[in-house]
Order: sequence, then C-alpha cells, then structure tokens
Amino acid sequence: PLRGKAGLKTVNGLRAGFVSGKELNDTMDRKRAREDDKFKTLKDEETGRVAETVYRDKSGKRVHGDNGGKLAKAEKEEREEQEMKNMVWGKGLVQQEEQLELSKRVEKERSMPFARRADDKEMNEGQKAVQRWGDPMAGKFT
Repeated sequence: PLRGKAGLKTVNGLRAGFVSGKELNDTMDRKRAREDDKFKTLKDEETGRVAETVYRDKSGKRVHGDNGGKLAKAEKEEREEQEMKNMVWGKGLVQQEEQLELSKRVEKERSMPFARRADDKEMNEGQKAVQRWGDPMAGKFT
C-alpha cells in the first residue's frame, strides 16, 4: 500500500481499506471515463476499428470472406455425411440384422391398435417366453 493525501492507496490507485459504495462508484466512473478518453485518442489501426474480419473454420484455418468457400465447404460436409450413412463396413452384420429387425417390429407396432387386451395372442406368447429368475412354475406350463 502507498500513502497518499487521502490515506492508504493500492497499487492501481484505489483507496485501501473500507470504501463506501458511493465513493467506489465515483472512483470506477472516473476510471472508466479515463479509459474511454484514452481509447478514443488511439488510431483506428491500433484499435482494429477498420480491420477486416477474419473467418476461421473448426480447425482454426483461415477461411476467406467470400461465400464461395463456405458453400463449397458445406457441400463437402454434406457429401461426406451422406457417404458415412451409406457405409456398409462401418457396422457388423449382427448389428445390421438387429437394426432391420427393429425397423420391421416398429412398422408392425404402428399397424396394431393402441389398446392391447388379454386375448392378444402375440402379447401372451411374448410374456410366456420371458424367463424370470426364481419362478417356481416356470417349467410346469408350456
């Protein structure tokens, strides 16, 4: 702390110790006004007011401001995404079969009524086929 006319001061010129809210607001307003004046006196080249915007892609490389580069990039990404969807070797055969079976089951479920009753044979067969641990009657009925 430094000693000044008004008592102890911090390194950045603010008063040290207990400071009232009004005094703190006044100090900050004066500081803000000084910084604004300092910024206004700087040249446009130093502040970047007249600088051209630099566009960058995901990897940080510069992309020129023309929209042609953006359109080409968008087309390339779309094409790559389509290729990834069409890739067969990306998944195993079992996963592909499971996906096909799931889609068939979903289509079948869509055609069924919303409410299912006790006389629904498919539902009953599905419930009977479930193996439950500790079921004493599991082997008694077929």
